[in-house]
Amino acid sequence: MDLVLGQPRDLTFHCRINMRPVPKAAIKHTHNGKGYYPKSTYQAMDRIKRETLNKKIARFSESGFDPMTDPGQAIFTQAIKVTLVFAFIRPASVPSHKRPYPSVVPDIDNLAKLTLDSLQPHVIKDDCLIVTLKKRKIYDATEYIDIVIEDLL
Repeated sequence: MDLVLGQPRDLTFHCRINMRPVPKAAIKHTHNGKGYYPKSTYQAMDRIKRETLNKKIARFSESGFDPMTDPGQAIFTQAIKVTLVFAFIRPASVPSHKRPYPSVVPDIDNLAKLTLDSLQPHVIKDDCLIVTLKKRKIYDATEYIDIVIEDLL
């Protein structure tokens, strides 16, 4: 099947980014009222953008599509389902019987917000296209962000 960006098709995009999940921080303000995000937010967003863009290029190169003709073109432009998994290493001081799930900070909504904002506009045209969103925080042997996006149309 030929993949053409912007056309309806059966498509799934999967990317695992080996990094500690970072939440999108609140906007900070300077003394003159200008707003900015902390450096860690920008660094995490840049890393996610780089890794997902590389995955997009590899995915479409395999199918015969040349993503370099327009690497900024979004893969998904219609209704989508997104699944996000944020994996953290269990602290040695926290036994699994005491806390089986990472039910502590960072907040899962802020983790998802940073990740989804990083996918625009090169993977997802706009996050308003998301009609189903599944999010999970887990403990694992390594830290990573797992992103799965599926076309619904």
